[in-house]
Amino acid sequence: MLKASFPDVQILDGQGAPIFDGPLQDLRFPEKLIIGKSMEFFRDPEPCFIHRSAVASRLAAELDLLLREQPDLSLEDMEKSCPAYLGEYAGARRLRLKKVE
Repeated sequence: MLKASFPDVQILDGQGAPIFDGPLQDLRFPEKLIIGKSMEFFRDPEPCFIHRSAVASRLAAELDLLLREQPDLSLEDMEKSCPAYLGEYAGARRLRLKKVE
């Protein structure tokens, strides 16, 4: 089975300093979001590791699609389609594709 390959991203604070710098699939999503999406996808209020992983992969895939359309997203842009996805990163203001040099 092939594993999805996601790009490297950065989460920036209000001054443009990185809060997170790494692969999109390594983002931490808020517990409340994981539980809510687990209920939506699996009707599971206490998701096991498999359901948690599936939810996190789906959330990362949704962000990947957004970043393909707009490689630099403000928190306001994300709130329209991905509310609270960056809730684990205090001070987060932007999510952007990391430029490979």
